[in-house]
Amino acid sequence: MVAASTNWLMRQYRWLLPRRGSLARRCDRIEAAVALAVLVLALVAVPVGMLAGSVVHHREATIAAAQQAERHPATAVLLTPTDPDTAGYTGVAVPTEKIPARWQAGGTDRTGLVEAGPGLSAGDHVGIWLDQAGNPVSAPMSGLNVLGLSIGFGALVWAGGTVAGLFVYWIVRAVLDRARLAAWAREWEAVRWRPRSKGDSK
Repeated sequence: MVAASTNWLMRQYRWLLPRRGSLARRCDRIEAAVALAVLVLALVAVPVGMLAGSVVHHREATIAAAQQAERHPATAVLLTPTDPDTAGYTGVAVPTEKIPARWQAGGTDRTGLVEAGPGLSAGDHVGIWLDQAGNPVSAPMSGLNVLGLSIGFGALVWAGGTVAGLFVYWIVRAVLDRARLAAWAREWEAVRWRPRSKGDSK
């Protein structure tokens, strides 16, 4: 892999700075320049993606800290059963549904809808999260959630820049390939119709 990358870089270098007698044409040098520019863009996109991920991490960490300060866990008692558990379920996450339940907040009983998984009966206890007003809310973001979001966003920024560069390279190469084919066709026609000199064999 390393040897192949090194050979590719040397080939681009020879195209950009051809030696005397090189067969590299202007189209080849343009393609090599664009290819190296895409490589530089991909390398530059790495710290840019890291910076973007750091910004997202700081923002999401602030949101997560606020959620963790405002939300607290509680236990709810289901008032009705949930749907039976589906045998052979192979989903990534266990499906949930909104079920009437009762819980305590501030020393008073509350009722409402809470998320509960399948196969539960009336009277079963489920863990929930409440806001400061005692209303059910989603669980606060954890440090792992924040890390995943920041890494994902940084990787998306890097991938976006790299893919954009590769797309530009693909367009440039397609245009240059057409130019090369046209040049080869003209040269072939010139060779075919070149007048023969007296020394040419019949």
